[in-house]
Amino acid sequence: MPKYIYQPLEKPKSEFRLLQISKDPLTDQPQCTLQKYSLTTCPDYIALSYTWGEPTQTHSVAVDGANLDLRQNLFDFLCAYTIEPWGMDDVAKPVFYWIDQICINQEDPIERSDQVRIMSKIYKQANTVLVWLGCDPDMVDAAHRLRDAVYTDLSALATLLAHPYFTRIWIIQEIALSTKLPLMVCGGVELKNWDCLGSAGRFTERMIPAVPSIAIFGQRSWEKRTLDYCIRTHWRSNCQDPRDKVYGLLGLTPEKWRVRVDYTKEVLEVYFDAVAALFEELFDRNDPECFYPANWTIRPQDYRITLVALAKGMGFSRRQVNGVFSFFDYIEGTYLSTEIRNVQYTYTGRICTRVRAYLSSEKIPTPEEEFEVSWKSITATRRRPLMRDIIPEMGLQLASTNADSKADQSGLSAPALDRWWCKHDGEIHYFDCPDEAPVFYRLHPMYCHDESIDHP
Repeated sequence: MPKYIYQPLEKPKSEFRLLQISKDPLTDQPQCTLQKYSLTTCPDYIALSYTWGEPTQTHSVAVDGANLDLRQNLFDFLCAYTIEPWGMDDVAKPVFYWIDQICINQEDPIERSDQVRIMSKIYKQANTVLVWLGCDPDMVDAAHRLRDAVYTDLSALATLLAHPYFTRIWIIQEIALSTKLPLMVCGGVELKNWDCLGSAGRFTERMIPAVPSIAIFGQRSWEKRTLDYCIRTHWRSNCQDPRDKVYGLLGLTPEKWRVRVDYTKEVLEVYFDAVAALFEELFDRNDPECFYPANWTIRPQDYRITLVALAKGMGFSRRQVNGVFSFFDYIEGTYLSTEIRNVQYTYTGRICTRVRAYLSSEKIPTPEEEFEVSWKSITATRRRPLMRDIIPEMGLQLASTNADSKADQSGLSAPALDRWWCKHDGEIHYFDCPDEAPVFYRLHPMYCHDESIDHP
């Protein structure tokens, strides 16, 4: 059969593909069909949450009479599904699936970017999210024991949560955005009770990477959904593309602080997009007219630590990470000292309904008033300009190279050390990357308790 060729989406920001899975009557192998739908008029469907696995382990599957190469774990799911179509109870037949590896043309970075931007909507409106944990015999045995145990089988729980799935960054929003508890499947075993997984962090540190992904389900307050919180909590989670350390969390954040997904950008460019977004979020939240509760303690150093953690997570060297401290000090000071410019904007989203009057009165809100959230449309005033208005360019110049031509506009020769730079008022400012970070940050747990940046 010929290689499958994707037909372009006419409206990639509001249109997506859905998959139907069946069995070839002659070969018993899975075969698929893809159809385009609008997000507003699509049929009920199931969204798959899974690990991609090694890129070298691939199989071909028939899609609309042509071959499409898939990785082993997804191929195993399609084969297993033809035997046991899980998740069909609440979905009218025929069953449609949304599976990113198939439904998105992964070789088209523009389509991939557009589809990732609407991924939060895709998972929110899915009838069910199905978590696929593969067919490994040890995992299947552990799933059997957990399903059949009267009390939580801690050994089985440890085995199941050691699955690579629970370290992935993408599962955080895939689980959190589901409108009901996802269905977990391992081999032929269905697990519908997530209670034992939610308490896993109290059992062993080995399971900590899994806990935020599970615990965030059902949390709807803004406190848990700022970009700062999401990155600070999940920067250690795994992904194959460093850019997904940012893109993989955006579905959980308010739209007004979302970085624009663009897979044509280099990792460094995506990091600077996150720098700008986080500082804008910080100063919006510090604004006394901001709609966030005014009694929150928001410190710039917390945001700098988040950006340091993100730099580590995205693969920058230890020395480069050391250099961002003075870099961020300058950016913060420059941005804060900029003359205030009022810009009005309107935002619609989930916000805390507790009124600000509580903050200045002796009345104590009830638990319902304290934590109730709802969708509201609000108009607020931005009291500072956008970061890019003040600092239009940022970069990283590598030692003894001229890799970044923008950094050489001053006429200086290539530096002896890597150095960060930014442009402000037409002047370029440089910040060397030293061997050690400032003492305050060297003692911070997010800086010193990580072995992933031991490379020079």
